[in-house]
Amino acid sequence: MSAGDGPYRKANGVLGQGPRTVPFSLKARLYNLNVMSIVGWSLVSFGMIFVWVFAMQSDIAALWQWDGPLQRAPARVVSSRATSNKINKSYVYEFTYVFTGPDGAEHGGRSYQTGGYLRGNPEAEFPTGNPGRSRLVGMRTSVWGPWGSLLGLIPIVGVFFVSFGLRRGRRAVTLLANGKVALGKLVRRAPTNVRVNGQRVMRLTFAFQSDDGRSWEAEARTHQTHLLMDDAEEQLLYHPVDPRYSTLVDHLPGGPRVGADGQLEMQGGNAGGLLAAALPVLALGPHLIVYLALFA
Repeated sequence: MSAGDGPYRKANGVLGQGPRTVPFSLKARLYNLNVMSIVGWSLVSFGMIFVWVFAMQSDIAALWQWDGPLQRAPARVVSSRATSNKINKSYVYEFTYVFTGPDGAEHGGRSYQTGGYLRGNPEAEFPTGNPGRSRLVGMRTSVWGPWGSLLGLIPIVGVFFVSFGLRRGRRAVTLLANGKVALGKLVRRAPTNVRVNGQRVMRLTFAFQSDDGRSWEAEARTHQTHLLMDDAEEQLLYHPVDPRYSTLVDHLPGGPRVGADGQLEMQGGNAGGLLAAALPVLALGPHLIVYLALFA
C-alpha cells in the first residue's frame, strides 16, 4: 500500500520503532490527498452544482403524485415566459395560471413545458380533493422532469469515495504511528500506462521480511524512481498484524524527513498540510453559502 503521492525526498535518518508521532501536515495529506479522497471531494463539490441546477428543480413528485384519481378544471393562463433552461435546444417555458376549484375558491400555480405553445383550452388537474397541488394538463410542476433528480446522486457517489479515502488515510496514519520498520530490496520494476510530466510512472516491488521471518512484498508507484532505487535496501513500514499493508519511507507524501530522534518531520512548514486540511472546506463552503442564500 502506498501512503500517498509525491513529491518525495530521501529520508536522511533511520526511522525509529513505534509508537511515533505523525505530523499534522502529513496526517492531512494522507487523509485528503490520496486518490480516493481527491476524486470524492471533487465529485461532491462538482456534483452539488447539478443538485442546485437540476435536482432541486426536478419534478420527482411526478413519479407518485399523479397516479391516483385526478380532477380537472378549466384554467386561465395569467402569464408565460421563457426560462434560461433548454432541453434539446428548445427553451423551457413557465406558465402561471389560475382556476376555480371544487370548493369554489381560486387556486393557481406554475407549470412548465418545453416550447411555448399552448394547444386548445388549458385545463388544470389535481389530486381529488387537493386543488392546492395542481399542474396544467400535459405539463410538469418543475423546470425538469423526474430524471433531473438522478443528477443529485453524483454527490452521494462522491461521499462513498471520500469515506474510502478517509479510511485509507486512517490506515496509513496508523501504519506510520505504529508500523514495524524493515528494509526492502527491489525485486521487480514494471511500467504503468500513466505518465507524470512526460515521465513514465513505474511500479516498483520490494521484498522484505517481517519480525517472524515471513517474506512479504511492498509496492510503490512513482515517476521519480531514482529516490527508491539508489540504495541497496530501502526503509519501509509494515502493519504489525497484517504486513500486506506497507509503505516505503521515501514514498511518503509531502517530502517528510527522518529526524535525529527517528521521528518523521515535515520540511518547509505546514502550509501544504493546511491546504490539504482545508480541502473539505473548499469543496463544501461555496455550496453552504448557496444553501444559506436560498433557505436561511
